[in-house]
Amino acid sequence: MSEIIVISDTHFGAGKNDAERQSAFINLLKTHRGKEIVLLGDIFDFWIEYKSAIYKRYFNILCELKQFIDNSGRVYFIPGNHDFYSTDFFSSIGMLVMHKGLTIERSGRRIFMHHGDVFSKKGKFNRFFYGNFATRFVFKLLHPDIGINIAAFVSKTSYKRPGGGKVVMPEGIERLYSFYDIIITGHTHTPGVLKIDAEKYYINSGEWLFGKSYVKITHNEIVVFRENVILDSIQI
Repeated sequence: MSEIIVISDTHFGAGKNDAERQSAFINLLKTHRGKEIVLLGDIFDFWIEYKSAIYKRYFNILCELKQFIDNSGRVYFIPGNHDFYSTDFFSSIGMLVMHKGLTIERSGRRIFMHHGDVFSKKGKFNRFFYGNFATRFVFKLLHPDIGINIAAFVSKTSYKRPGGGKVVMPEGIERLYSFYDIIITGHTHTPGVLKIDAEKYYINSGEWLFGKSYVKITHNEIVVFRENVILDSIQI
């Protein structure tokens, strides 16, 4: 891996400024053609996968991701708590679906990336409730228009978190520092860097709803951007 862009919580399909946010994301893809993108969950406001239907508000993004991959780019997808229904379609267009997160090394430092919700009891319960076989089976029996409307209603209760304030590490992640030096998650919508000790860091990729935040990893640096302005960075 060379340069990597990490982005989460874009929640495409939600909000009045969805078209503008999608356009900005597509521009980000185009400026990083041939490189690597890590989608750190909640890329779509909700993801319900039907065999014969695709939600039309996601179509442009899916086409652009497919084109990015076809032009020698690589896309890793780590499902978030809004991605609770199957991701087989993502694999079919060439995305690398990493259900357990992604681990890389830079300058001898082990870096772990995950959406970040599953390390708390609440996160585990939500994943089980929305993602278990029975719930998925019931949704697949519904007409897509009905299923999508229900999912959109449920999603509204959790995505409207502005991305400002102090960086807070999601509950339950502390124990992972026995295995990793740097942990990057999304989920809490607050971008930035939190120093754990002299050698260990927590980094949040923020959100794309209000501040268009993302993380760039190079061979010796991790930089957090918000509205294309450097918010924080560390040397590695």
